Amino acid sequence: MSTLEIHASSSENKNGTCLWQHIWKANIPPKVRIFAWRLARNALPTNKNKKARNILKDDTCNICGMESESTYHAVVGCSHSRALLEAMRTDWPVPDDSLLQFSGPDWFLLLLDELSDEERSVITRIFWRNWSDRNSMTHGGGRLSIDASARALRAMQRTLLQKQQNIIDDVKGKSPLNVFAGKQKHKVPLEK
Repeated sequence: MSTLEIHASSSENKNGTCLWQHIWKANIPPKVRIFAWRLARNALPTNKNKKARNILKDDTCNICGMESESTYHAVVGCSHSRALLEAMRTDWPVPDDSLLQFSGPDWFLLLLDELSDEERSVITRIFWRNWSDRNSMTHGGGRLSIDASARALRAMQRTLLQKQQNIIDDVKGKSPLNVFAGKQKHKVPLEK
């Protein structure tokens, strides 16, 4: 089997659907979509990835100090990540822990393939928030509360719903004047 065939086979599910479409077609903000792509590619600057590039000598998680900080640990396994997942279970359809297992390099794509569209959106946003919290704690030095993170996720959800329903209020003059701004295609007259 060639490298191309191996790569193609690892990015398709049993029905032939491209697993990457679960990321690119998800109902999530663009910054979360890019994060999800980086998570799936193991391209986040975790301590484990930094150690592999000889940037760090120790790959232990800076937050919990319990184990190596892989992408999986940063968004699922760390104590802070686990606490946020549990907190969001009261409001959102967070997948059961039996699905949130590390199953190899494609664990995230395989997880997304097992979930509904809504669950994909939810889990990707929670993982993004866990990574964002990790960055704030690692680089900013402060501790973030689970309640603050949960509120931020709920606010993101409200914004997504308002955007879908076209009822976003003008915030500090940053809304487009024309509701069709960015969606119109300008017609260029053809020369005859």
